[in-house]
Amino acid sequence: MVHLPSIAETVASRWSNEPFGLVEDGSIANRALTDTVRRLLGDRGLQPSLMDNYRPAEEKQFGLARRLQRSGVTRFVIAGDRPDIAVILRDAAELGLDLQVIGGE
Repeated sequence: MVHLPSIAETVASRWSNEPFGLVEDGSIANRALTDTVRRLLGDRGLQPSLMDNYRPAEEKQFGLARRLQRSGVTRFVIAGDRPDIAVILRDAAELGLDLQVIGGE
């Protein structure tokens, strides 16, 4: 089980002066997770620079990786399954992105 205040605390303590984004897999649970994290961070005056989603269980996530690259943001909370996050990170690395990620699972 994910402890929501812990995710928000980690983002606030590590990235309060840096742009960050929230990415989710479109599921009800992960959409609720990112909405709650966004609200908790908003209560602290922190807003994500990017919010995006992706289609889970894909073998490649280059579309998302390119969107992340274009945004210029390198710190993300990704709410999704570990295999999906691994694919996203692999494809981002192939594009030369060095991302810092907090996983929602």
